[in-house]
Amino acid sequence: MDSDADEASTAPRERQEDADPSPQTHYLEVTQADVARGVDMQGIDWNRMPMSREMSRQFREQHITHRHNIGGMSKMADEKIDSIRPDGDFYRFSNSYLTERCKIMHFQLRNLLWASSRNDVYYACDTRVRHWNPILREARTALGAKLETTEQPAGHIRTSTMCCRDNILFAGGFYGDYCCRKLDDSANENYHTGSITDDPNGITTQVEIVQQRSGARAALIASNDAHLRFMDLTTFQETADFELPWAVNCAAQSPDRLLVCAVGDETDAVILNARDGQVATMLPGHIDYSFACSWSPDGRVIATGNQDTTTRLYDTRMMSRAFRVLGGRMGSIRSLRFTDDGAFMAMAEAADFVHIFDTRTWERSQVIDMFGDIGGIAFSPGDSDRLFIINDDKDTFGALMEFERAWSPHAAMNWLL
Repeated sequence: MDSDADEASTAPRERQEDADPSPQTHYLEVTQADVARGVDMQGIDWNRMPMSREMSRQFREQHITHRHNIGGMSKMADEKIDSIRPDGDFYRFSNSYLTERCKIMHFQLRNLLWASSRNDVYYACDTRVRHWNPILREARTALGAKLETTEQPAGHIRTSTMCCRDNILFAGGFYGDYCCRKLDDSANENYHTGSITDDPNGITTQVEIVQQRSGARAALIASNDAHLRFMDLTTFQETADFELPWAVNCAAQSPDRLLVCAVGDETDAVILNARDGQVATMLPGHIDYSFACSWSPDGRVIATGNQDTTTRLYDTRMMSRAFRVLGGRMGSIRSLRFTDDGAFMAMAEAADFVHIFDTRTWERSQVIDMFGDIGGIAFSPGDSDRLFIINDDKDTFGALMEFERAWSPHAAMNWLL
């Protein structure tokens, strides 16, 4: 994992002298009704911009560059990218909250957004985790504890990754530090803080809250120090520590809790036995480093997202070769999420594009086209009625965006009413 700064940036653009310096200043929120009458879903007034939306899209696709760790990225992978029809209409725009923007602390780490319900959204913002309630239109700090460490005296955790699940909020930091709290602690006072490593390069790259076979809740923590750890979230003691030959950038436990998929600074992903960390098999095919992986809820599909701009899908009954290769539009694949019912998978690029795939056939997708660096994607748990996307751009494009499933129990009820 690199330690460099921003991955994607827009070249400086000259503005007309009479142009509003902030094309979003007229909006705090964009609604469905606004978009229906022609307002841009990010609140951008394109009449005040030096280029049209179409020209801006072409410019960004030609000039935004993304970091790759392995040279020769112009060569094709060992399989062609599958042709997917981009005519899906699975999730429809609902709202953009222009006051809510995350802070990406490391350009390759983008798991900075989670939803514990359709009305409770959590996102990382520098040294804090913020909670947004779409019903009340209110934001508050959900996590902001201090750590006393030798590397970071009396400092706040610089949140590099986070997870929110099962009434637990867990944030990992740049120095192997972490902070954890229960969401039902209304006083917002009872934190547990600690450190998983003393390695000076031990960035916490990803965390997933899982249930172990014993029934205990645990944090599955991937680290840049080449370790993958399980931590019991009652005792905060490590229950397993698996060392790999390369920095681990993301890990995901299988639904049956028997296996762990890990990806990192290596072209092949690895499948480990969750009990002892022994390698079960490798997943070949990518030609650069991976930063995202996810299992389908039924455990039949493993998805891995890579800096080679593709996501590969592996059938767990035959993992020697990917059965699908999904391509991004512009850059590295940084985040992957399945809906809880397994009907859809969302794939976020580093900037500008989120793709939603119909998992029944993997032949159709919906492409959400926006502008700016994407800090994370999250489905609301349960019926996956909502899809949230966080954008970190502080000047022009940033927003927390909410999309509603085109057909869902909630959407059907709203239609009947």
